[in-house]
Amino acid sequence: MRVALSIPALVLGAGLALAHSGASGVVKERMDAMKAMGDSLKAVKAMVDGAAAYDAAKVAATAKAIAAEAVAMPDHFPHGTDHAPSEALPAVWTEHEAFRSAAGDLGAAAEILLAASDDPSAARDALGDVARACKACHDDFRQDK
Repeated sequence: MRVALSIPALVLGAGLALAHSGASGVVKERMDAMKAMGDSLKAVKAMVDGAAAYDAAKVAATAKAIAAEAVAMPDHFPHGTDHAPSEALPAVWTEHEAFRSAAGDLGAAAEILLAASDDPSAARDALGDVARACKACHDDFRQDK
């Protein structure tokens, strides 16, 4: 079963590598930041699901990093960076205040995760809110894959 699970992971990893192929400057920086957030959230999910040992310090560090990235996120999308290989939809720029609001929602959810980091059950609930904030932003501001 582990082999079967690792094959999709390899395919996904290859897809991410291709998606980032040719990215440079702020586009690469934001793609790398989004990937890092996703990887960190997967690690926290494994902890709250019991698949990995729970480490409150790692959960807190992840929450802090995501909160900081949420604040910086709108600045990672300056005008003129809507070209391939960017996966951002035009709405990032045409509805920039809504994009800023979505980033703020992510930051607020990350702060709640930080506050809950000492309690695995509360962290699980807070992680769900972080995931929903990510999904909401992706639904409105990222191309479908």
